[in-house]
Amino acid sequence: MAKRQRFARHMPSLVLAVLVAGASAVPAHAAVPTFVQVEGALFATGGGPVADGNYALTFKLFAVESGGQAVWSEGPVQAAVKGGSFSHALGSQEALTPQVLAQQAVWLAVQVGADPELARKPMSASPFALRAALAEGLDCSGCVALSHLSADVLAPYAKSASLAKVAATGNYADLAGAPDLTVFAKTSALATVALTGKFADLDGGPDLSAYTKTSALAAVALSGAYADLDGLPNQAKLGVSCGTGLVIKGLKADGSYECVVAMDPTALPGDGLDEISSGALTNQFTDVVKSAKTGIGIPDNNPVGVSDSVDVPDLGIAQALTVSVDLANSDTANLKILLLDPTGAKYTLWDKSAKGTAVKTTWPSPTKTVSGDLTSWVGQNPKGKWYLQVIDSGFLNNAIDGQLNGWSLNVSTMSGKKVAATGTLLVQGMFGLPTAESAPEACDATKFGYMYANTKDKSVYFCNGKFWFAMAIDLAPKNCKEALAQDPSAKDGVYAIDPDGPFGNGSIQVYCDMTTDGGGWTLLRNIAPNDGNSVGYNNQQFWTTQTEYGVFSDRFAKDYKSPADWLVQGTQLMIQSTNTGASGSVLGWRRWPMLNSQARAFSTFFSTGIVSVHGTDACETGNADGGDAGTSNAWDDILRRGTCLYADVNPSSSGEGDTIRLTTIPGNGTDNMMSGFASCIDCGASPWQGSGAYMGLDRAGCNSTGCGYNQICRMPGPPAADCQGNYCNGTYSNASCGSNWNARFYVR
Repeated sequence: MAKRQRFARHMPSLVLAVLVAGASAVPAHAAVPTFVQVEGALFATGGGPVADGNYALTFKLFAVESGGQAVWSEGPVQAAVKGGSFSHALGSQEALTPQVLAQQAVWLAVQVGADPELARKPMSASPFALRAALAEGLDCSGCVALSHLSADVLAPYAKSASLAKVAATGNYADLAGAPDLTVFAKTSALATVALTGKFADLDGGPDLSAYTKTSALAAVALSGAYADLDGLPNQAKLGVSCGTGLVIKGLKADGSYECVVAMDPTALPGDGLDEISSGALTNQFTDVVKSAKTGIGIPDNNPVGVSDSVDVPDLGIAQALTVSVDLANSDTANLKILLLDPTGAKYTLWDKSAKGTAVKTTWPSPTKTVSGDLTSWVGQNPKGKWYLQVIDSGFLNNAIDGQLNGWSLNVSTMSGKKVAATGTLLVQGMFGLPTAESAPEACDATKFGYMYANTKDKSVYFCNGKFWFAMAIDLAPKNCKEALAQDPSAKDGVYAIDPDGPFGNGSIQVYCDMTTDGGGWTLLRNIAPNDGNSVGYNNQQFWTTQTEYGVFSDRFAKDYKSPADWLVQGTQLMIQSTNTGASGSVLGWRRWPMLNSQARAFSTFFSTGIVSVHGTDACETGNADGGDAGTSNAWDDILRRGTCLYADVNPSSSGEGDTIRLTTIPGNGTDNMMSGFASCIDCGASPWQGSGAYMGLDRAGCNSTGCGYNQICRMPGPPAADCQGNYCNGTYSNASCGSNWNARFYVR
């Protein structure tokens, strides 16, 4: 209403037309209508009609043009105004009686809302017809009644009873002596069509069911006008452009262009890849960097506590960063947990926050930090070393009270270095792998399935979760010999082979010697006496079980046994003596053929029982058919002595018993002057089986020089007749011994 009132304040003029509605339709004997139809127009101050809408109007009648009291009032009433015009029936709410109009002149006033009334307008003559109602009901005195008149006066007038019937009714049927109209058809006797002229009223009309009625036709069938088509196609409004910086998205219903702002790649958010690809691609990742340590004891009543760190790599810009901790303690109400970021800023995660026996939660959500804002890392790269410190200030036993089971830094990043395809990646053109001369990252479980192309050896490498191995179009070779046949230019190094074929247990990683004696040698074992470990005669796991021993990455630095030991077969065996260490150079080597040149795995040489007595045990190989002691040291006796290789020799003829996992015996066929690997001989009080040079281990006082327990010293024997041989319990370094050397075992 407030809006309409504002319009009313700007209406200086009012035009009225006064009508008596329906007067011409009222019979002469009917009552005069008691309402007056009023029409008018409202104009604004600036010219032109007021806005369309409903307006609250109050109508009043006055006997004077200005001033005075209203003789009648009605409203406010809601009147619809359109184009400035309105219409209202005066008396439709408050009765408009003849007495109201018993004035010489009547003035009409209109008030809009609460605004002052507009200038009064005089009423026309029509409303005064209401005064006729007074004449119809006139009751007067001095009037002449019928009884006052003489009959003679009325004689010239006909009585109703004397009149013919037709005079009172006017009906044709009441005429006396009416004409004979039988030759004329009565209306009731006519067919309906005679009166209507309508085709539908015809009796026995033609069957037009095969024809379409005009009313059933679409407008276009009658007009033939294109505009009368239903569902008109949208047509572009040619000659219209979207303007600078805009592009056409589509057409609107009226054919005009629907324009949008052209995409500006620089305006896209950095993490918008999933939105513009409908979720098929993303550069958002969550990496969990865990501590490598687990079960770290928490010292009781210690102000320093225990600390640990994780090194966060360059993951990209963080969109979220959280810290998860899992620990146990007798009373967590005594604990304080601190976090230190790479910038040196400190965050208090827990400060005697709650009583309990465990803390296993994540900060800053769902658990809030006590101090420090981890969300400040959003938008930054959290690369660097993060430290966690746990302090137990309570007293229990001044020992270890609980432990830090583990903790991690969880980084949600927007990466600029990698993209993940969440669905199937279909490439229509070329697909390129990253290239490098060596593996760009370490292969572990988190990199399973990663690939790269090696520019140095022109191979494609695949991470199987443990190590990188080369892939080729052809099937992987079964051994290093096949690998060399596939690539005669192959160099010494690490290769992936598949000993049991494509439908077996998968590939393994091995080291191949592609140089010695024509190459093609697959590494089986390495024995490193000075690594602090023991793979001696009593270590059955190393010698007799089909289980990988040690770590491939330490294959030359420490004791190691490869799965190739039992998976790869060959017809030749080679033993190398090398300098110690991961890069030890070859000092000498010797080759033995398998018996009858039958392919055989090296693991088949060994068992856990007694094989035979010295001198009666059978050779596991033929005599050495080639070899080069090269620069091998004098005490590298197994390369200088013997013919065939014996395995699991366990003689008992002396009653003392000895065990030799692998040994050579000189061509004279005796036990003397033998040399072996992983051996233990009970010497007794005097040199066993005579006074000749032999492998004497594990007993003091083996000869006149008195070797110490578990000592192996240099050969060649007399006159420097120290204890002879190579290994005892995997140990052979001693201050009185010569230089150490490793032994590598290969098959081809």
